[in-house]
Amino acid sequence: MVKHNRPRVKRGADEVSVNVIANVVALIFALVCFFPMLRVLSQAISGDAYVMSGQIVLFPKGITLKHLEYVFSSASFMSGMYLSIVSTVVYTVLALVLTVLLAYPLSRSYLKGRKQLNFFVVFTMLFNGGIIPTYLVVRMLGLTNTFMALIIPQVISAYNTIVLITAFRAIPKDFEEAAKVDGAGNFRILFQIMLPMAKPTVMVLLLWYAVFRWNSWFDAMMYITDTQLRILPLIIRNIINQGNSALTNMVRTNPSPTVAVQSASVLIAVLPILILYPFLQKYFVKGVMIGGVKG
Repeated sequence: MVKHNRPRVKRGADEVSVNVIANVVALIFALVCFFPMLRVLSQAISGDAYVMSGQIVLFPKGITLKHLEYVFSSASFMSGMYLSIVSTVVYTVLALVLTVLLAYPLSRSYLKGRKQLNFFVVFTMLFNGGIIPTYLVVRMLGLTNTFMALIIPQVISAYNTIVLITAFRAIPKDFEEAAKVDGAGNFRILFQIMLPMAKPTVMVLLLWYAVFRWNSWFDAMMYITDTQLRILPLIIRNIINQGNSALTNMVRTNPSPTVAVQSASVLIAVLPILILYPFLQKYFVKGVMIGGVKG
């Protein structure tokens, strides 16, 4: 088998310099993000004496899982985590479905009134009713102190809709026209052609919606006063503000230092997103359309 040696393209000094600078800047940003996480992890798994004396800077000392067990033993914390998981799944699925159903028709040039509808979508990005009018609307709808208060008020994002509209427009019209010739309807075109070809964008939006709902606490603070409906970010906020006293229904034997409890709580809250991200990471760099138009 004959091997063909491809000629190497010699890069100029300017290109090499730009690559070096870009890599150095990316490394600095990575370290800036990594070191706080390492410190939180170290405080969460270090011994009480080291945490209370402030000896933990980056690396753990006297490794123990006591603080994580202390947080997991809280009934309110586990209830908040369960509610956060359920609300994130429901919110993400519903938000993604609504975004797809809104973005696809707005991406079609033959839709009557498309420009006016697009204007209304963009308008909501620039202006909104404000916190108090939004709260009044939610209260008038009877959503306060209900699970749906975590879902309905922010169930769709105008920015995400525009991103998906752009992705649908980038798909060649030949695919849609060929499907219509074969007798396919709009829903079949959407679910069998458009969505598979826009899969990288859809998966990115899935992650954005999931991260938004998982980390959001302000809406829960506004709309929910029932302690049984408190989600994990709101509980963690209370832990950071109030210390160990926020972990109600806790067995108080051998309590952990407040700083260690806060770090353990934050670490546990971050883990689900860290677990989800590697499965979706490839879609952030995958922008090449798969397949082609056969003539």
